[in-house]
Amino acid sequence: MEKQDETIVIVTDGAFSGSENHSIAKEKNVELITTSLTGRSTADIMADFEFNEDGTKVLHCPAGHAPKSCSYMKINRKSIMKAD
Repeated sequence: MEKQDETIVIVTDGAFSGSENHSIAKEKNVELITTSLTGRSTADIMADFEFNEDGTKVLHCPAGHAPKSCSYMKINRKSIMKAD
């Protein structure tokens, strides 16, 4: 984005908070307003599962086993898997 002639206001979720984003916005004559919606942390157990590139399918559990089946629910962005 080029520097704006007039100040513009952009409202974003909390993922865009942080001093670096606010500094860049200020340089461009943009007022950045961020909400407190920052998402949620991933449970530690999930860190050990391997997912496909877009995060919609479980490839392997922490023990290295592939699931019997796996489906993805777009509405809540969750993968559901069945294992033996």
